[in-house]
Amino acid sequence: MFDEDEGFVLLGPGIREHRHWPKRRPFTRGEALTDLMLEGCLVTSQAALGDRWRWARSKVRKFLSSIDTHGEARVSTEGGATRIEAVPMDEWPERAWLLPRRRRSSDTLTPKERERRKLTNGLRYKILRRDGFRCVLCGATAEDDKLAVDHIIPVARDGKTTPDNLRTLCKRCNSGKGTKLDTETGC
Repeated sequence: MFDEDEGFVLLGPGIREHRHWPKRRPFTRGEALTDLMLEGCLVTSQAALGDRWRWARSKVRKFLSSIDTHGEARVSTEGGATRIEAVPMDEWPERAWLLPRRRRSSDTLTPKERERRKLTNGLRYKILRRDGFRCVLCGATAEDDKLAVDHIIPVARDGKTTPDNLRTLCKRCNSGKGTKLDTETGC
């Protein structure tokens, strides 16, 4: 049934019998949320939800945490039972379904992730300009191949994101280098 005043489609438990409701394939996140909203309030185990939705238990745990964080359901766990209480959509935080995925804050980043974040677009441009917009190994330009800014000593080997440890390489020269040093790749 469609409620023209509210702009919502009203669904009932019969939707689970519809030919498009997942029978054998894993549920999408939207289908899992719809399933919980149809239940209203549910006390079960995360393993049972995993079987129901054909998901790994870790995916169930992350999903429940996400809908709890975004105010779409109230989730609590006691013993081996998980209680999930669906929150009516009109009580959701405004536009909750449009919230962007949160980036990790800098205090939760590993030292290597923090080091990689220092390579800003401005610094990239500075290095490309310094190297004449050419690969420092073979001389290729952006017209010949895609150019990238590379760490001479890789961050994985404690290399720093400083101009003297950065250089311009073309895709061909940079591919397969990984965490190797020039002396190990033969360049």
